[in-house]
Amino acid sequence: MIGARARLHLAAALMPAALAVPWALWMTGGPMGRTLRSAVLFAGPAILAAQLAAWLRWGAIERRARNGGDGWPAGLGMAALTHGLFGLLLALVMLAETRTDDWTDTLSDSAIIGSLFALASLVIAGVPSFLLTAWLAQRLTVRRRKELNLESA
Repeated sequence: MIGARARLHLAAALMPAALAVPWALWMTGGPMGRTLRSAVLFAGPAILAAQLAAWLRWGAIERRARNGGDGWPAGLGMAALTHGLFGLLLALVMLAETRTDDWTDTLSDSAIIGSLFALASLVIAGVPSFLLTAWLAQRLTVRRRKELNLESA
């Protein structure tokens, strides 16, 4: 049986990839090698952001499971954290991908573009991802509560 935490991290890998990979493939639409590279460079920060948010917010899910509370507020926090981290991580990936000696201009450009992508991710995927993450956190809180009850029995 897969535990609640393992399910959380599995979802944190699959959910962002399910949106980021098709979007990147559609946006690049060029030669397949370049398209796949772009998809990985775009989906990588999304997956890493979701994994970090899941890791950082697991404590909230655990507390809510122990106290008998709802998990959805932890899910909303997780979704907000994921979108914010995505913009930051995407900016860092874009900065690393530039091949220039003038990093000062590139840094500000990457930060602006990363911020725009974080905002765009909120607009495009915000409502569905917030709702889905809240639902997932609620389900995982209930599952974790059952796991804790089995451990104490």
